[in-house]
Amino acid sequence: MSDKNKNFKISLGILVGYFLAAMINVIFFDKNLVEAITDKRLLYMLGAVVIIGYIIKKQSQK
Repeated sequence: MSDKNKNFKISLGILVGYFLAAMINVIFFDKNLVEAITDKRLLYMLGAVVIIGYIIKKQSQK
């Protein structure tokens, strides 16, 4: 699998996971879609996943 294809699949997986977390917020916590997508906790978790993924990728390239 090419590096570009692998990066696309990882990015798509992160996006789908974020969308699912937002949908859980909408369904179970009675928020509207805008509130669910802009929830600070979800944004912080997304940022943490991206940073951790970047660090892991850099470490595996060494």
